[in-house]
Amino acid sequence: MSSHCRPGASSSSSDPPDSDAMYIQSTSISSVGSSPEPVKLGKRKNKRSESPEPSRPSKCKHMHSSRDTRTDDLINSISSGSHKHTTRKHEDSKTDDTELYRNAGRKTSSLLDTFGIPSAAFKTGLQFDRGGKRDPNNVTNRHLLLYNGVIDYVPGLESELNHISSKKLNMIIAMVTVSKGMSDGRSADLSSVKHKGLQYIGLNMYSKADALDPPIPEIEDKSMRGLNHPQLARLLCPRKKLDWFDKDPDSYRYGCLASWRNHHDGTQLANILYEHGVYNAA
Repeated sequence: MSSHCRPGASSSSSDPPDSDAMYIQSTSISSVGSSPEPVKLGKRKNKRSESPEPSRPSKCKHMHSSRDTRTDDLINSISSGSHKHTTRKHEDSKTDDTELYRNAGRKTSSLLDTFGIPSAAFKTGLQFDRGGKRDPNNVTNRHLLLYNGVIDYVPGLESELNHISSKKLNMIIAMVTVSKGMSDGRSADLSSVKHKGLQYIGLNMYSKADALDPPIPEIEDKSMRGLNHPQLARLLCPRKKLDWFDKDPDSYRYGCLASWRNHHDGTQLANILYEHGVYNAA
């Protein structure tokens, strides 16, 4: 078996040359016929000392091999119920992060999934995030969208999931879901369009004849809604009782609602449910 000797090393020696003593810098030839530059000897760079710049972990990428059991335990520990006591401070933090998770819940509800379920999303997300299979269906995609959204809205949560306890994870999910999280976001969104939607009660929202008179004020007080409003009370009255209501609306206003609750046949449904107030038994 032939041996190839590097320049500067004796071929008669049985010991291989010290690889850490020198290195060979590649020669360059500028033109044909020119002699190569002399070999430069020196200390070889220690590759181990040149630690490469750590690459930023890609989003939602975690190690899988040694965490299968722990991942299953963490996923199984996620509770689907609501938690009332969600204002407790983190075990490893001196600050109360309640508002941080509430804001994440508000953003999630407004921008991603109004009626999403974070507990189900975290179960799907953690399983897929740590090497599980992804089912190609809309439910899985919806869960992953919600899961990744919460991670984006809570700084540091992605790295914290590597070593988070089941107790703390359930606390985070609870604060995102309830305690003025997603529920508060839904309430704010619905309240912002509530009064605009009331304009569509009449047959023609642009007609003065169909407009509510008096209009429902844009306030939180409900004293002029439902049966307390003369036009709305008539719309809520069962079709069969309209004649009675028209004769004495003040005395019959509350009787309408009682009659509607106690009877479930077609004649007792609210007048607003029928086109032009006409009941068709067929």
